[in-house]
Amino acid sequence: MTAFRLLAAVLLISACLGTVPSPAAAGAVGGAVFTWHPARRESIRERRRAEALRHASQTMLGEALEAISEGFVLYDKDGRLVVCNTKFRNF
Repeated sequence: MTAFRLLAAVLLISACLGTVPSPAAAGAVGGAVFTWHPARRESIRERRRAEALRHASQTMLGEALEAISEGFVLYDKDGRLVVCNTKFRNF
């Protein structure tokens, strides 16, 4: 793996993890030296809270749709199915 590809991979991973790689005496990888420092720790916490709320909302919506005694379906403006319940799927 070339040093450029390694650096690109490190930067991609750091972007996904919400961390910032910075040169330091932590250890060399492919001729480059990196250590990891937390970045935007509060924004990561906010994102996790938002994801937890989204998951809870989706669960609640799914349970509500399944509680409807008849088939339910929702299409978007282009006619694509967005959500439906089991009664509609089994119709």
